[in-house]
Amino acid sequence: MKSETQISNKKPTANSAGVKERKSSIHTGNTYDLAPNESDIRKVIESRAYLMAEENGFKGPPLDYWLAAEQEVRYLL
Repeated sequence: MKSETQISNKKPTANSAGVKERKSSIHTGNTYDLAPNESDIRKVIESRAYLMAEENGFKGPPLDYWLAAEQEVRYLL
């Protein structure tokens, strides 16, 4: 029997440029969520930016921490 939450990987598909992509989905109950929404991503960026600033003693402009955190988070997605 399958558990309530499962992570499955679909086979690679070709996009309009012919580049193969791998789409993963998370199965929770009867719905599939292909990716986190922008609100969730923003919360992760916000948390990461705060941690980066804290590690650096809150020196420097907040925007620098935000941009570094955003780059890191979006790279990992």
